[in-house]
Amino acid sequence: MRALYAIEDAHSLLVSIEDSEGGVVCDRKNIQLYKMGEGFISEPLALEVGEYRLTEFLVLDDQEQVIFATPIEGSEKAYLVDDPLPIEFSVSKDVVTTVTPEVLDTEEAIPEDFGYGGFSFEVVETFVFLVSVFVETQTGMELTEAQLTVTSGVEVLYSGSLGAETNAIE
Repeated sequence: MRALYAIEDAHSLLVSIEDSEGGVVCDRKNIQLYKMGEGFISEPLALEVGEYRLTEFLVLDDQEQVIFATPIEGSEKAYLVDDPLPIEFSVSKDVVTTVTPEVLDTEEAIPEDFGYGGFSFEVVETFVFLVSVFVETQTGMELTEAQLTVTSGVEVLYSGSLGAETNAIE
């Protein structure tokens, strides 16, 4: 199967880094990528001298979709790379540190395949109905204010005030 994404589509990174005590230094920090010849460079990330762990590494396209990811150790896809996350690295004074994680295409994958927490959601279909309340007067029917309560068994689904107009209820 041919990969849907190409490395040329890379636009930015989301990275998470912890210090040696497990304290969060960067939490999904967005880092811009710049094309340079056949590769990329990123904007610099300033860290204090010390020991660190790269805990998340996601490559985004210009639509902010994750197109590549480094799997986390123990995940379903971790065996596909030599060094799954977390990746330990050191920062020394006056030395540029380069960390180069291996990434996998995320086509047809879910976050859990890579060991990342994911969530899904369900769109609830709703509808709007219009309601007006009239009171009979000597001259005919007249709009009036009212209270509306909609129930299903003992559960109250909606309760609210209605104005002397046509009210849209969702």
